[in-house]
Amino acid sequence: MNNKVRLYNTVIDLAVNTIELLNKSFGLLGKIFAILLICSVYLAPTGVALLRGNREIGNIFLVNFLLGWTILGWVMSFVWAVKN
Repeated sequence: MNNKVRLYNTVIDLAVNTIELLNKSFGLLGKIFAILLICSVYLAPTGVALLRGNREIGNIFLVNFLLGWTILGWVMSFVWAVKN
């Protein structure tokens, strides 16, 4: 396996383990919290763009939503949100 695939597997395992741990500790409420936490981290670049009043927020959201899973797309949209 190459490093990129290993990184994706590690991130997915971390998310799944977080959900399972919170589910065991807090039941359904923990699972809902974990899903909201993961979604908010995934959409952080869009939130930064919104808070900074970036005029390109629509484009940043599209890049973040469609390419954020590639990590490079997430970093690219985060940098774009912080610029301007």
